[in-house]
Amino acid sequence: MSDLQKIKFSNTIRYYEIAKNSYENVELLAKNRNDELKKQPINHSQLIKYANSVHNEAIITIVFCTMTLESYINEYGITNSSRSFFQNHLEKLNLISKFTLIPKLNNKPELKTDKQEFQNLKWLINLRNDLTHYKIKEKDVADIDMTKPISQKDFILEEHAQKAIKTLEETINILEPDKLKFFNQLWLNKKN
Repeated sequence: MSDLQKIKFSNTIRYYEIAKNSYENVELLAKNRNDELKKQPINHSQLIKYANSVHNEAIITIVFCTMTLESYINEYGITNSSRSFFQNHLEKLNLISKFTLIPKLNNKPELKTDKQEFQNLKWLINLRNDLTHYKIKEKDVADIDMTKPISQKDFILEEHAQKAIKTLEETINILEPDKLKFFNQLWLNKKN
């Protein structure tokens, strides 16, 4: 069977669409929350609803950004080597190792481990792992130091979602700049 008769199935663009749509929701909900803060009197129950919604949509953004990257690097590895080589030697690697080795093995542009983009990728993967393997915690209210920031895995904010989208796009852009343009064009076409 020739390549012309084959259909490629990929979830990469689907995951990207979910991440982008959730991030748009984060931005809208954060704006609504900020508008609510300007009102007098402040409707605290509405603020709590907005905060919870931002938190939920930000989690979706982060998880789907990471799923997009995982799907992308697997597809990238199969496309730039072979399915059998990928399955025998690369498939079982952790995500950071895949992003480090696959481009290098194929003499393609690669993420530099000493650059901020690579640190952001590690941050995103670790945050996704923290979220998907979360362990319940209990603290006495008196023991909570309100002068210190809340742990990012306990409450996800729009800044986390924004950094996740930025990390996803930077990572793909380093490896294949035209791929990100293609993803965004598909996403925009589906929105319109």
